[in-house]
Amino acid sequence: MAKSNSTSWFLKKITVSCRKKMADAQIVLQKEAADSKTKEDYHGDVTFSPLLYQQRHSAVLEVIRKLQPTKVIDMGCGECQLLRKIKQKTMIEHLIGVDVDVTCLECSKFIIKPLISDHLLPVREKPMVVQLYEGSVADYDDRLSGADLVAFVEVIEHLNPEVLHKVPETIFGSMKPNCVIITTPNSEFNELFKDFKGFRHWDHKFEWTRQEFQSWCEKVTSMYPYTVKYSGVGLGPKGKEHLGHCTQIAEFYQKQEVNLEHESVAKCQPYKLIAEAVHPFKEKRLDSRQNILFEVEYYNRILANSLFTETDEDYVIVPLEKLLQFQKLSNICGNAEKLREVIKTCDVIQLNDGETAIVNQRQYDAEWSSDSDSDLPTEYIENKTEGSNEQIQEQIWD
Repeated sequence: MAKSNSTSWFLKKITVSCRKKMADAQIVLQKEAADSKTKEDYHGDVTFSPLLYQQRHSAVLEVIRKLQPTKVIDMGCGECQLLRKIKQKTMIEHLIGVDVDVTCLECSKFIIKPLISDHLLPVREKPMVVQLYEGSVADYDDRLSGADLVAFVEVIEHLNPEVLHKVPETIFGSMKPNCVIITTPNSEFNELFKDFKGFRHWDHKFEWTRQEFQSWCEKVTSMYPYTVKYSGVGLGPKGKEHLGHCTQIAEFYQKQEVNLEHESVAKCQPYKLIAEAVHPFKEKRLDSRQNILFEVEYYNRILANSLFTETDEDYVIVPLEKLLQFQKLSNICGNAEKLREVIKTCDVIQLNDGETAIVNQRQYDAEWSSDSDSDLPTEYIENKTEGSNEQIQEQIWD
């Protein structure tokens, strides 16, 4: 018990330290992001709280909360700030970030990696794979098919006309995700920015009014089986509500009555994998009954194999008391009566008439091996690999 308490205290101390460092790093990153977006969030007398990019991220995260997707793609992920937030969602099993800027992806590779605390105290029920790809939204890559949600956050306004023209077919015609979220600046809102001319960013190829954006979206829904609804973030000052939100948002949802099957086509993978990380998860632990049965089968086979080498009989018996001489089994079971009751719940283990021993039939089609676990259940092998039952009992993240 003292060892368990000591281990628990040590792990908790490390975890608290890791989380504190993570929080400190997050504050620094938020300040840096805020500084980089000063021109966007502070134009004359127009300010946004929270910052506009945070409001956009929150809008995407809210949709994720509602839909509970398992595969999410961030197209135009850039510095992976949105992807950093998405990867904290425990329901996600596959997260992909795509961008044409390979330098940006290389510099952001550390973001997709799990933290030390994720290994010490995993909270996921299933593993999560996070990948970064270099690629263009104009090109279809079949590894992106089957997504539950695709996010385009402030991306389409950076696209040249020839690339923008290919977006609907790539996303809605080939990838066919369940949901697509697109955000883009509302140019009508620009008049509220003092002494403002041109576009909000030097790389913007265009900025649409609400009508222009909605016309483009309606054209998409006329060509592909999706519905669309509109919203926005970044409200202006009182009395300027008629200008709409600073950022306009379109949410596309696949029509439920339509079965969008992915056609079997030749392998199409033009994207280049830049980085990949697999996040740990809480491995399924065996209950006490399963632990006892797996230990019984393991030690029973060792003893039975030894007895068969000493006799020509077609069966041998292994007394329950003999099994309890093994310390591991004795620790988790305790006595012969409990061992007997657990064994009686298992159809594949046969007791003798007096229920004091296990009856083992000779196997003629396959030789038993006392030093091999190859014929044992997968769950048992996994637990044997992890360590002794005593060690498993002490793991506090059980």
